Amino acid sequence: MQVKRKTLLNFNKSTKKALLTVLIGIIFLVIFSVIFSDIISFVIISLILVAILSPLVNSLSEIYVFGVRLPRILAILITFGLLGSVLLGIITMFVPLVSNQIELLKTLKINEITTKISQPIENLEKTLIYKFGIKQQVGFIFKEIGVATLHLVEKFNIGNIINNFLSITTSILVGFLAVSFVTFSILMKKGVVRNQIINIIPNQYFEVGITAIYKIEKLLSNYLRGVFLQIMAAFTLIALGLSFFEIHYAITIALFAASVHFIPYLGPILSITFGVLVGVSTASLGAENSITTSAIATTIATTKISETVILIKILIVFTSVYALDSVFFQPLIFSKSVKAHPLEIFLVIFAGATLAGVVGMILAIPAYTILKVIITEFLVGYRQYYIFQND
Repeated sequence: MQVKRKTLLNFNKSTKKALLTVLIGIIFLVIFSVIFSDIISFVIISLILVAILSPLVNSLSEIYVFGVRLPRILAILITFGLLGSVLLGIITMFVPLVSNQIELLKTLKINEITTKISQPIENLEKTLIYKFGIKQQVGFIFKEIGVATLHLVEKFNIGNIINNFLSITTSILVGFLAVSFVTFSILMKKGVVRNQIINIIPNQYFEVGITAIYKIEKLLSNYLRGVFLQIMAAFTLIALGLSFFEIHYAITIALFAASVHFIPYLGPILSITFGVLVGVSTASLGAENSITTSAIATTIATTKISETVILIKILIVFTSVYALDSVFFQPLIFSKSVKAHPLEIFLVIFAGATLAGVVGMILAIPAYTILKVIITEFLVGYRQYYIFQND
């Protein structure tokens, strides 16, 4: 009995030490993440890119040209070139849209807009003065708007805007270079991150650690694959739906929707807003170009009806796609790939949003998956080791 108690006591001390080490490591990681959030963001983005680009790099590095195996560095450069071409193609798709929006702004007539706005504001002023007894003269709202605009112009500092623009541009350039360098370095040494993690696992927890790493890799791989399929499905369905209804820039709207679709809850709102603005404004531009001096009133009425119909069509497409996504794709991806209940995912996403905003919402599920696997595997290993000590 004394031997068993002693063994059990030693095991408890060892377990407490391991738990304390893990707790200290998590606290240190959280503090480091808060202080060096930019570095952590660069590393996380690089790891995501590595997960996406690794299959292509590995496939290219296995190709033989004239009996010589393709160098890994050349495979990485080819992959980077393909990625850059895709990004450039996406950017060029938005150029005609921006150009047309600029043309739309040029067609706006400030005097007509002011006239249309002034009448409702004047009616509001008369209502406030005569029915609610406000002691002001007609035009006091316009006067306040003018004063506020004057103050805004006085505070308008072109120097600060230029400095902020340069600061943002510099940050984007530094981020791009940092992510490119980290991604390239990790891709050059295949499995370097995995090997470094394995090396720091203590010998007594080696089996548990390897099992946890294997499950984390599998779950995150399934999650990324599921998100990719979800994005492609949303892009395809939105593009087909908008094209069917003959909405201008259907592919561009679908591309934007796909690019923000991975943001939980916020992505659909951004997609619908962008789709409605682009669809209605381009319809207005087309109608404006068709105006003739002999039928202005008829054209304006037709334009309003057309904009309403386009708005309804866009809402039908987005509502149908996101309803299908919520009912079919999201439960399949989140519940099956990361093995979590939908309510569990909902709470995790909002916890991430509370801690780190939009970035927290995006990284909440992968981070939760990693922590869940580590804790689960540690508890399983603890129980197995405890039974072994009793035996």
